Amino acid sequence: MKTTNLFSLLIVLGALTFAGCQGSGGGADDTRDSVGAIERSPDRDNTGVDESTDTSMGAQGEQSTAALDENTRTFLTEAASGNMMEIQLGELAQQKATNARVKEYAAMMVRDHTRANEELRTITQGRNVTISNTMEDKHRRKLDQLRDKEGVEFDRAYMKHMVDDHQEDIRKYEEMAREASDPAIRNYANTTLTTLRAHLEQAKAIRDEVTKNKSGQGTTDREKSDAGNDNGSNRQ
Repeated sequence: MKTTNLFSLLIVLGALTFAGCQGSGGGADDTRDSVGAIERSPDRDNTGVDESTDTSMGAQGEQSTAALDENTRTFLTEAASGNMMEIQLGELAQQKATNARVKEYAAMMVRDHTRANEELRTITQGRNVTISNTMEDKHRRKLDQLRDKEGVEFDRAYMKHMVDDHQEDIRKYEEMAREASDPAIRNYANTTLTTLRAHLEQAKAIRDEVTKNKSGQGTTDREKSDAGNDNGSNRQ
């Protein structure tokens, strides 16, 4: 009887042990499933992040392109053409001008607008804007008009154009400095404005000088002295 009870107890213990092993096995599978789920989860998350990152980068590119609206694109292309015109007019004025101040001003135009155009081309790179290496027709026509003039007439026409052109440029650059959504273009406009305003003030002064000389009103101190000496000789 005791033997039977002992045998029964062993059977029960064996069954319990087997059930425990089965439970442990299920836990291992659950653990593997859990680990597998964790390992798969980053893949899905990384895919999501990558897609989000790509979308964000694409959005930034689209924003940069969209920021360059038609008005901004027109400004950039006209500014580049205007710089080229100033450079070529400056080179022409250094050859044809008769007034020393006009020649000095023309040299400054070549130097400053060459630098401005280099900065402009750097800004337009990567912004889907094509800058031509040739001037627009309106700028080419102005260059052709001044080529036909000589002597004091050239000095006067060149300086008048410098005043008119810089007044117009300042208005356009001020608009870009206020309204351009691209920070690099706003900064370019603001920086260039300082130079353009200085050019305008000098152009006005030189224009007034050559205009007075053209009409015979702008005599120098030496000419006044010579005129006085001539008058004294006549009286004698």
